[in-house]
Amino acid sequence: EWEDDDAPVKPPHFNSARSVNFSPNGKLVVSASWDKNILIADAETGKVKLTLRGHNGRDGCICDCFPSGGLATKETKPGCPVVGHANYVFDAAFSPDGLHIVSASWDKTLLLWSAEEETVKFRLKGHSAGVYAVVYSPNGKLIASASADKTVRIWKSSTTISKEQVEASEQSRLHPSRAPLYTLMGHTAPVFAVRFTPDSSKLISGGDDENIKVWDSQTGDLCKTLATNKGRIRGLAVAPDPHRKNIGKKTVQRAVSME
Repeated sequence: EWEDDDAPVKPPHFNSARSVNFSPNGKLVVSASWDKNILIADAETGKVKLTLRGHNGRDGCICDCFPSGGLATKETKPGCPVVGHANYVFDAAFSPDGLHIVSASWDKTLLLWSAEEETVKFRLKGHSAGVYAVVYSPNGKLIASASADKTVRIWKSSTTISKEQVEASEQSRLHPSRAPLYTLMGHTAPVFAVRFTPDSSKLISGGDDENIKVWDSQTGDLCKTLATNKGRIRGLAVAPDPHRKNIGKKTVQRAVSME
């Protein structure tokens, strides 16, 4: 819990927290960590309401994992009660309706969770390297991810499971999986940030190649490339006016027009 006095407080994560995001109503926060766990906590008190556990050798995990959360994760064991990520979790975000959470991990996957119980709805597979960032579109219909494989991928966010997917999941004993809707190629270095415009029609991406790219989220087509040449891009924020955006990288912040 969060305290105002000098009493020691036990950290909710046992390794570095990589991202923290609010729920749409501002009452909850979700945090992603290198301990492979995702926590949902009360934004006012800091009390953890739900832990979405990863394979970390703790918290009920029976796998031969590295407790430190290291990269060299071994194979998970069949029958392990833990359903989460097998490596570092870099990002997690609420859906616009607050009912689901999507998480991005160095295990190359995204997981689509229930925000109310430790249940994975879908495993989103397609990246060939770790995933740094993930975001929902404002209309809730799409998910976008940014990866060390130099791509951005767009996915359907629907949690509806077909009969065929249920049967395949039961047979393989794995979570239902989904391939990306579009794979956006064009960056020449790892991509660290993705954001949708307020109307969900465009997707903005940026990374180590110092370029900002604007994509059509409905077709996956590249609309334009904005070369900043001002250093690596670690974060993006889109202004309420869909024709402008603000980008932040390290301690530098710049505003760039999309026109």
